[in-house]
Amino acid sequence: MKHIFIFITVIVSLCFFVSCEEEKIELYRQEPRINFDYKVVYGELVDTDYVMLKSQPYRTDSFRVRIQGDLLTVNRNFCVKQTVNKEYENTMEIQIEPMYTFSKLDGTTQSFCIKVKRPPYKSGNKAYGCNLVFDNQNSSHQFLKGIVNDSQTIVNYVWRITQPDNWWDFSWQGWGDFSVPKYCYIMDVLGCTFDKIRSDDDSNSALQKVIAAYKEYKKTHAPIVDDKGNDIFPEEAQDK
Repeated sequence: MKHIFIFITVIVSLCFFVSCEEEKIELYRQEPRINFDYKVVYGELVDTDYVMLKSQPYRTDSFRVRIQGDLLTVNRNFCVKQTVNKEYENTMEIQIEPMYTFSKLDGTTQSFCIKVKRPPYKSGNKAYGCNLVFDNQNSSHQFLKGIVNDSQTIVNYVWRITQPDNWWDFSWQGWGDFSVPKYCYIMDVLGCTFDKIRSDDDSNSALQKVIAAYKEYKKTHAPIVDDKGNDIFPEEAQDK
């Protein structure tokens, strides 16, 4: 009886193993399907992005897809679209091509470009996000649905404006302590990042321009304050 039980157990295990192997083979021997190759497209917006908010509102990024099933023998088209991600309070604007073409016939992954609109700067390193999903209903989409968990990717961007490396080289001339609101105003006036200042003469000229603009600004606006509530350029600094 014991031998019969062992025999049955072996047969059942063998059948289960064969079934699993057939399932794996079926996964890779089928009509090509498409998946996103990673979960998140992450980007950090820095001071150079802030300067380009108006002149170049879009920056180029990319996403990568992965083919499931047989390798392609001819190019095949697919479509993606943007959807809302409710986990993010701040959404994004993305330019997506009407159609993309998977052309890497000797591989299973390929990257494609999107254009992400730089969102307005908000203090507090706030995150912006949305989803990219495959547009399976689009008549130009030529792939079957892939793995459910890989059917979308999150586009997640955050602002990270930090102190420039050369700030302390010139702060003694009247720039004072660094703060993000102050730096944003400086970039608004100068139209460039602080690292473009490379000499004392550059610094003096730039500071005079910023202070003059700020004095005019304060004639009709309340002072701009830093994270501690202090005027970014107090009166004593403006008189230097």
